[in-house]
Amino acid sequence: MGGVPSLGPMVDIAYRVRVVGSAKSDRLTPGTDVRVAVERAKRLRSDSNFLGWGSPMGVGVRPAPFCFCRVYLSRPRAKHVSQPRGVEDPISAIFDLSDRVAQLAPTVRRMYRYTATILVLWILLLAFVTLITIGSNLTLAILSVIGLIAGAIALSLLRETDGFFRSFVMRHRAIRLLREADPVVKVPEGRTPVERLARYLALTSPAIESLLKEHPEALRYRTEFPGRGAAVAFELVIEKPGGLLWRIAGRGDSGFAVLARLGPEAPTTADLARLAADAQTVFPRLSAPPVRLILLRTGAVPIPEDVYEWAVGRPAFLTRGFARYRVTTEIVTEALDGTYDFVPYVLGVP
Repeated sequence: MGGVPSLGPMVDIAYRVRVVGSAKSDRLTPGTDVRVAVERAKRLRSDSNFLGWGSPMGVGVRPAPFCFCRVYLSRPRAKHVSQPRGVEDPISAIFDLSDRVAQLAPTVRRMYRYTATILVLWILLLAFVTLITIGSNLTLAILSVIGLIAGAIALSLLRETDGFFRSFVMRHRAIRLLREADPVVKVPEGRTPVERLARYLALTSPAIESLLKEHPEALRYRTEFPGRGAAVAFELVIEKPGGLLWRIAGRGDSGFAVLARLGPEAPTTADLARLAADAQTVFPRLSAPPVRLILLRTGAVPIPEDVYEWAVGRPAFLTRGFARYRVTTEIVTEALDGTYDFVPYVLGVP
């Protein structure tokens, strides 16, 4: 049976194929030999109205390969066998298209910088023309003001477009990381749960891994910060200081900080709220904004529904000066079978 794909010795799932123009149907029962399916597909091929999925052949419709129980046969005088395009996974195809768009991110960012620079120069030029002509040439001054307003509107729309594209690229990156991630995360070796968590973060984050290779002192265990009336302690602190420009003006490289704390086996919403409040308390004493807040627990006690909804839908908002940062609060569970469970599953941060 040349040209017939190998499907194994037996067909274990029954499929039904309708023959157009009649009420009859053929059905394979579990255990039917593949050779039976091939013979039935050959008989169906003699029917000129039969397409692979039982659709009538119309004008302009490309005939699909003959199939029965997913056994595909080439049409007469055909050179090869191919599945119809309709059987491809649409989700994978859509994601492949998103990959192509995400690959254009550097080009789009470069175009945005060039266009934004031209618009800023245009606005400055028209503002200068307006100032020097407002008393001598009223018509030119009015035209300059109109051009100035149009330039400002264009720059605003350009910034909104850039924000949308940034959001698309970030979401695509998150989906790609989740798609490529191992569904079962093994707990690395270590003496304590906190030490094992630190090793996991270093293994899964290239930024943390390179930071700890160059600056091992960036990782600190059981660190206490002065708070309002009492010290605030975190079992794990990983800190990469931000640049000088960020510390002065809040711009440029902000660095990152990861804060983790051991929590009870059955955490409550109060534990998550206290974690966010303590992070806000120590934020002014950190040299970088926190990007991850982790509540580590051991055991197999199910997480209550209200705690799950809080962790997934209520991120922490930390402020420093006029800047506001959105940080996800995570619950990391070290299960008894040597695996991690995450609520929510955060990838690519930092």
